[in-house]
Order: sequence, then C-alpha cells, then structure tokens
Amino acid sequence: MKPTNNMEYYDFFNLNSYLDQCKIKGFGTSFRYLKDYINTKISMFKYKNLPKGLTSRIVETILCFNNFVCYYQNTLYPDGIICRFLPCGEFDEYWRPTKIDLITITGKPVASGVPYEDVVVLHDNSMDIIPFITISEYIEKINLVETTLAKNIKQARIPAFFTGSKEQKKQFMDLISKADTNDPFAIADPKTADAMKQYDFKFAIPVKDTLEILKNYQNWTVQSFGVYAGSTQKAERMIVSEVQSQTDYSDTIYQDEKDCRAEFIKDINEKFGRNIELVESYKEYTMESIKLSQAYAVATIQNQGKFEDKDKEENKNEWDI
Repeated sequence: MKPTNNMEYYDFFNLNSYLDQCKIKGFGTSFRYLKDYINTKISMFKYKNLPKGLTSRIVETILCFNNFVCYYQNTLYPDGIICRFLPCGEFDEYWRPTKIDLITITGKPVASGVPYEDVVVLHDNSMDIIPFITISEYIEKINLVETTLAKNIKQARIPAFFTGSKEQKKQFMDLISKADTNDPFAIADPKTADAMKQYDFKFAIPVKDTLEILKNYQNWTVQSFGVYAGSTQKAERMIVSEVQSQTDYSDTIYQDEKDCRAEFIKDINEKFGRNIELVESYKEYTMESIKLSQAYAVATIQNQGKFEDKDKEENKNEWDI
C-alpha cells in the first residue's frame, strides 16, 4: 500500500518544515507566539505507563498537528503505534468507515484494509479539528494588530511641525535641550508660545486601544484550547458573572479535551491490556491561580482591597472553582 496523494506528510517536530509544507506564510517575528502557544498546548496533559517508544510530548504533538489519528497494536507492533488512517471501504449508518488504511505519521504504510473496530481513534477535541489550524488563525489576527500598533508608534515619532522665526527655532531647541537635562526653567521670547502651532496628528486607533485589542486576541488564543486568561478590564469594572463566564468558557473546552483523552485511554487499556494513566498537568499547575484570580476579582468588586484564601489548603486538589 502506498500513501495517497491527498495526504500531506511532514516533520511537524520541525516547525519550519511544517509551515512550508502547509503553505503557511506571513508569521514573521510571530514565531514566538507559535513557540509559546504550541508549548502550552502540548504541555497541558501528560501520560504514565505509555508503550515503549511513546512519550507524552509525541502523543500531544501528534494531536496538535493532526486528525484522523489512531492507536494500533498487532504482532508486528506488539508495543503499539500511533498512526494516521484513511477510510478505504464502505461507511456504516453513522458515517464510520468499515475498513481503513494505516500510515505512520512520517508517511510509511503500516497496514491496509484494517477493520475500523481493531483500532482506537484518538481525538484532541470532539470535532476532531486540528488545534494548530485555530491557533494559526488567531496568530494571523495578532500579527495584524501588532502591525497596526507598530504603524501607530511610528506615526507618533513623526516630528511635530511649528511655525516661527529662526530666533524662535533657536529658543525652542534650547527648550528641548533643557528638557533632556531636566532643567526646571527656560527663558524664551513671549511670542514663541503663540507662534508654535502644532499640527494635530490623530491615530485611526489609539495606541492604548490597540494594546487592549492585542491582549484580547492573545487571551482568546489560549482560551481556544482551554487555558484560562483574565480579561484586560480592571477587576472593579467586571461583575462576578463576567469573571465566571470567562472561566466557564475555558473550562468547557478543557473538559472536552480531557474527556477525549480519558475515553481513548480507557479504550486502549481495555482493548489492548494497557495501564496508561492521564495526568492533567494544566489542572495541577494553574487551577489554584485561577481560584485566586476569581477571589481577588470578587474582593475588589466588594471594595475589600484584599481577601483571605481560607479554603486554599482544603480545596487545593478540587477541580471545581
């Protein structure tokens, strides 16, 4: 069996190769976002007791850049293998293939005509949409906002225009030099101030607003794969329901990702006699900080200025916040 032409193979552990193969252009200096967001995404879950040759990083990186992924185990692969699959037979009443061809992540054939029930399908999310696609869409928007911000900052550096005589220019340059040396006073011709008529440059979007839009896009990006990100609004301007709504949105996405992994781990363990365990790294490392952020927001709204986290030790292992 040969890989079909409609399958793209690439070294997705090499991001330059991935972007080139997928014809993704225009990231420029935003590779830092790719690094940060992809690292965050593939670090959210870990696994214990994986088959030989598999690591948590491999599993999560595969799920971040691929769909149509499955786990397969037979006499040729007694330790099991994660590979991609292509339907090669009829579909049942629920649009599931009856038979599939298996291909390694690097594009090498594994087996053909395998009954669909002989594999365990792996999903990152219930819709089986490749996470990197949505992350890259957000990064494109972040790039646009950053470009706008850079133009605004460049526009702010345009020298101001004034009208006046050469003598007034000399006095004004003396005034600027005193500003650099922090001198509190300067002497100038009384007519100098009247003669200085500055052109009014107005930004299409104020720099402050641009920064807020940029922060919102950054927050929405991580929220798209289940990471909580606080609002750019000050806590006193937020109501409790808004704080909870932001958390609920991220929690729903995270819970779906967790359920998908818990389901395929359960199926692998039952079908192939494995003892794989799921570790929620994101929950362990960050959920406590979310609780503290919510408590702080509520305390600020109530004009308390501070709060006491009395239940911190009692509830540190709880998922509900």
